[in-house]
Amino acid sequence: MKLIIHGGAGADSPFLRKHQHEYYCALQDIICKGYQLLIQRGTAIEVVKETVAMLEDNYLFNAGRGSALNNDGNVEMDAAIMDGKTRSAGAVALVTKAINPVRLADAVRSHTPHMLLGGVGADVFAVEQGLATADCEHFVVAHQKELWREHKASLKVNDQLKGTVGAVAIDCNGDIAAATSTGGITGKRSGRIGDSCIIGAGCYADNRTCAVSGTGDGEILMGELIAVQIANTLQTSDLDLQDACESVVMNIEKSKGDVGLIAVASDGQIGLAFNSERMIRAWIDEKKKPNIGIYRDLLK
Repeated sequence: MKLIIHGGAGADSPFLRKHQHEYYCALQDIICKGYQLLIQRGTAIEVVKETVAMLEDNYLFNAGRGSALNNDGNVEMDAAIMDGKTRSAGAVALVTKAINPVRLADAVRSHTPHMLLGGVGADVFAVEQGLATADCEHFVVAHQKELWREHKASLKVNDQLKGTVGAVAIDCNGDIAAATSTGGITGKRSGRIGDSCIIGAGCYADNRTCAVSGTGDGEILMGELIAVQIANTLQTSDLDLQDACESVVMNIEKSKGDVGLIAVASDGQIGLAFNSERMIRAWIDEKKKPNIGIYRDLLK
C-alpha cells in the first residue's frame, strides 16, 4: 500500500518561506491521516478522494478553501478523480460553490453518465447531490486576496502560489487511483480551465500501468498530455516508474514553464519529479515514516 500527496509545484515565494513549518505540519497530518485510511482497508479511490479533500480544506493550498482568485476576484475551481481498476473518471470545471470539488468530481464519476461537468451545471449538481457548498467568502483567504490585489495593481499575473493539490494511491488489493484539484492561477481570465480536470493531462489512473497527479503550468500539462504520457512511457519502455517520470518531466524545456508530478505503479513503485524551484509533497516510506519536502531537500 502506498500514498503520495502534493501541494503544487512552481516558483518560490516569501509566503512559503514564512510558513514553511506550517506547511510541514499540515503535510504530516494529512499524509498520516490519509495513510491511516489506506491501512484500514480503504479503497484507493476513496483514499485519494478523502486525502485531497483534506488538502482542499487547508487554507495553505491552492484548492478549495485557499484557491487563487481570477481577474474578477472570484474563485473558479477544477478537479478530477480516476479509478485505475474500472478506468472510470469524473471531473468538474469552473466550480464556485462546492467546498470540496474533488467530492463533486467523484459524484460525477459515480452518479452520472458523464465525465466532466462545468460552471453553473456543476454547481447545481453539487446541491442536488447534497454536497457541502458555500459562497465565495468561504474560499477567499488573506494571502490569496493580497496576491490578487498585487496582480490588479501591476496588471501582471502573480504566480508565486500557483499550484495544485493531488494524491495517488495503491491499496491492499493492488488497485490504484489518482485525484487532482486546483484553484488555478491568480488573476486568470474568467472561464479559464486548467489541466487538473483534464483526464490524461493532470490526472490519470489505469491498473495496467500507473496513477498520476500533475501540477505546474496547466497549458504545458494539457499540451503534452503529461499524465497519460507517463503511463505510455512506462508501458512502452524498459524504464522503471521513477525514471519514466524524470524522462518525461526533464524532457520539457524549463523555459516553457514548471511541471511536477507524483505517480504510483500497479506493482507498487512510486515516482516523483519536478523541474521547478519547489514542489510541496509527502509520502510514507517503507518504515512507515512520513517524508515531507517543499524544495529539493526533504524537511526534517
